[in-house]
Amino acid sequence: MAQVTIPTAGIASGVWDVYAKVGDPLAKAISPYYHDVIRVLVVGPPEAPPTQYTLEVQSSPGNVGIITVSPDKTVFEAGESVTLSARVFVAPWEFNRWMVDSQMYTASQITIRMDRDLIALAEFRMPEFR
Repeated sequence: MAQVTIPTAGIASGVWDVYAKVGDPLAKAISPYYHDVIRVLVVGPPEAPPTQYTLEVQSSPGNVGIITVSPDKTVFEAGESVTLSARVFVAPWEFNRWMVDSQMYTASQITIRMDRDLIALAEFRMPEFR
Protein backbone atom coordinates (compact mmCIF):
# COMPACT_ATOMS: atom_id res chain seq x y z
CA MET A 1 0.00 0.00 0.00
CA ALA A 2 1.38 3.38 -0.96
CA GLN A 3 1.40 6.30 1.40
CA VAL A 4 0.40 9.71 0.11
CA THR A 5 1.09 12.94 1.94
CA ILE A 6 -1.11 15.88 1.07
CA PRO A 7 -0.31 19.28 2.57
CA THR A 8 -3.48 20.63 4.16
CA ALA A 9 -2.41 24.13 5.17
CA GLY A 10 -5.13 26.55 4.12
CA ILE A 11 -7.57 23.77 3.17
CA ALA A 12 -10.90 23.74 4.97
CA SER A 13 -11.94 20.64 6.90
CA GLY A 14 -14.28 18.35 4.98
CA VAL A 15 -14.30 15.53 2.47
CA TRP A 16 -12.52 16.19 -0.78
CA ASP A 17 -12.23 14.16 -3.99
CA VAL A 18 -8.62 13.91 -5.09
CA TYR A 19 -7.72 12.83 -8.61
CA ALA A 20 -4.45 10.97 -8.80
CA LYS A 21 -2.43 9.06 -11.32
CA VAL A 22 -1.33 5.67 -10.03
CA GLY A 23 2.30 4.90 -10.71
CA ASP A 24 4.47 1.85 -10.52
CA PRO A 25 6.26 2.16 -7.15
CA LEU A 26 9.10 -0.07 -8.36
CA ALA A 27 9.79 2.06 -11.39
CA LYS A 28 9.25 5.27 -9.38
CA ALA A 29 7.36 6.70 -12.31
CA ILE A 30 3.78 7.81 -12.85
CA SER A 31 1.91 5.70 -15.33
CA PRO A 32 -0.13 7.54 -17.95
CA TYR A 33 -2.37 4.43 -18.23
CA TYR A 34 -3.74 4.00 -14.67
CA HIS A 35 -5.98 6.62 -13.13
CA ASP A 36 -8.10 6.40 -10.01
CA VAL A 37 -10.10 8.58 -7.67
CA ILE A 38 -9.49 8.43 -3.95
CA ARG A 39 -11.51 10.09 -1.24
CA VAL A 40 -9.59 12.02 1.40
CA LEU A 41 -10.95 13.34 4.67
CA VAL A 42 -9.19 16.57 5.64
CA VAL A 43 -9.46 17.18 9.36
CA GLY A 44 -8.40 20.52 10.73
CA PRO A 45 -6.97 21.14 14.16
CA PRO A 46 -9.37 20.60 17.07
CA GLU A 47 -11.57 23.56 17.86
CA ALA A 48 -10.70 25.50 20.97
CA PRO A 49 -13.33 25.26 23.70
CA PRO A 50 -15.64 28.25 23.95
CA THR A 51 -14.49 31.05 26.21
CA GLN A 52 -18.02 32.15 27.11
CA TYR A 53 -21.14 30.29 28.19
CA THR A 54 -24.78 31.27 28.60
CA LEU A 55 -26.97 30.77 31.64
CA GLU A 56 -30.73 30.57 31.29
CA VAL A 57 -32.64 30.90 34.58
CA GLN A 58 -36.27 29.79 34.96
CA SER A 59 -38.72 29.31 37.81
CA SER A 60 -41.67 26.97 38.26
CA PRO A 61 -44.25 28.23 38.78
CA GLY A 62 -43.06 31.52 37.43
CA ASN A 63 -45.12 33.89 39.55
CA VAL A 64 -44.41 32.98 43.20
CA GLY A 65 -40.73 33.76 43.71
CA ILE A 66 -37.92 36.19 43.01
CA ILE A 67 -34.75 34.91 41.34
CA THR A 68 -31.47 36.77 41.73
CA VAL A 69 -28.39 36.10 39.56
CA SER A 70 -25.07 37.57 40.66
CA PRO A 71 -23.35 38.90 38.68
CA ASP A 72 -26.54 39.98 36.90
CA LYS A 73 -25.94 38.89 33.31
CA THR A 74 -26.62 35.93 30.98
CA VAL A 75 -23.20 35.42 29.32
CA PHE A 76 -20.25 34.39 31.49
CA GLU A 77 -16.57 33.72 30.97
CA ALA A 78 -15.49 30.07 31.15
CA GLY A 79 -14.82 29.17 34.79
CA GLU A 80 -16.67 32.19 36.19
CA SER A 81 -18.67 31.65 39.40
CA VAL A 82 -22.35 32.61 39.51
CA THR A 83 -24.54 32.85 42.60
CA LEU A 84 -28.23 32.00 42.20
CA SER A 85 -30.77 32.90 44.88
CA ALA A 86 -34.47 32.10 45.07
CA ARG A 87 -36.91 33.73 47.47
CA VAL A 88 -40.66 33.19 47.84
CA PHE A 89 -42.89 36.27 47.72
CA VAL A 90 -46.33 34.61 47.61
CA ALA A 91 -47.51 32.76 50.72
CA PRO A 92 -47.92 29.88 51.40
CA TRP A 93 -45.50 28.77 48.66
CA GLU A 94 -42.00 27.63 49.66
CA PHE A 95 -38.74 27.06 47.83
CA ASN A 96 -38.22 23.39 46.88
CA ARG A 97 -34.94 23.06 44.94
CA TRP A 98 -32.68 24.21 42.14
CA MET A 99 -32.17 21.97 39.12
CA VAL A 100 -29.09 22.94 37.12
CA ASP A 101 -29.05 20.65 34.12
CA SER A 102 -29.40 17.28 35.89
CA GLN A 103 -27.84 18.36 39.20
CA MET A 104 -30.18 19.01 42.16
CA TYR A 105 -29.49 21.55 44.93
CA THR A 106 -31.81 21.99 47.94
CA ALA A 107 -30.34 25.27 49.25
CA SER A 108 -32.13 28.41 48.07
CA GLN A 109 -28.78 30.09 47.36
CA ILE A 110 -26.14 28.24 45.37
CA THR A 111 -22.91 29.05 43.56
CA ILE A 112 -22.16 27.32 40.27
CA ARG A 113 -19.16 27.44 37.93
CA MET A 114 -19.78 28.14 34.27
CA ASP A 115 -18.05 25.31 32.37
CA ARG A 116 -20.74 24.92 29.67
CA ASP A 117 -24.08 26.45 28.69
CA LEU A 118 -26.48 25.85 31.59
CA ILE A 119 -30.19 26.00 32.36
CA ALA A 120 -31.06 26.60 36.01
CA LEU A 121 -34.62 26.00 37.23
CA ALA A 122 -35.84 27.22 40.63
CA GLU A 123 -38.75 25.03 41.74
CA PHE A 124 -41.29 26.21 44.29
CA ARG A 125 -44.00 24.11 45.95
CA MET A 126 -47.03 24.39 48.16
CA PRO A 127 -46.29 23.11 51.67
CA GLU A 128 -47.90 19.88 52.78
CA PHE A 129 -50.27 20.38 55.66
CA ARG A 130 -50.95 17.46 58.01
